[in-house]
Amino acid sequence: MRKQNLLSDFIKIAGNQKDVSPIENVLLNLRVAALSKHSRSQRRKIVLLGVLVSWISSFFILPITILLSYKTILASLAVALIPFKVFELISSAQFLLLSAIIWSALNYKDLSRKVQHIVVDFFDVISTGRITEAALTAYQNTSWEGKQTFLNPKNRDIISHLYCSRQSYLRCKETLWEDYFASMSVQHLDDQSILDKEVRKYWSQDSRYYAEVSPPSLDGEL
Repeated sequence: MRKQNLLSDFIKIAGNQKDVSPIENVLLNLRVAALSKHSRSQRRKIVLLGVLVSWISSFFILPITILLSYKTILASLAVALIPFKVFELISSAQFLLLSAIIWSALNYKDLSRKVQHIVVDFFDVISTGRITEAALTAYQNTSWEGKQTFLNPKNRDIISHLYCSRQSYLRCKETLWEDYFASMSVQHLDDQSILDKEVRKYWSQDSRYYAEVSPPSLDGEL
């Protein structure tokens, strides 16, 4: 059921402009705790499977991504038409190449982020997951206070990519709590007071609590 609702959850969160980093830091902390319960060989498999799924997903959503950027596509074609049709300076193949170059320049930020993800994934795979291991170690060595504000504009994109592609496959208490907080962040996206209360409660608890106690049901009042 969680996977069936994943797309709608993403759409709902993406449409809200509020800062959700406090709850994201909670989810990140729970994910790292869950991944730490896997063996090293299991985490290597997680990296391989995560990268494979990520790349396949990117391939299938590429047409949608291109269609959503139709304005820059039209602008690229319009600019490239000038030397192609007006001045007849370039061939058809050069026209297509020039259009692609212009489109890439107009979408530089998005493309650079995607290239960064591919590079990180590639070297993580060929190094048998050492980049993921280094990221886990760096996070675990961060103070408890530092983890509460770990995500920032500089690291948010790449960490979000690692979070989405490095999934925990052990059903432990931390994954149950992760499901709980993820669902709660969607259900109460418009009520910041509830989210703030739950975030404060999370960081005030001993970390062993979330490794031993199951989360409550979201059907009742929080």
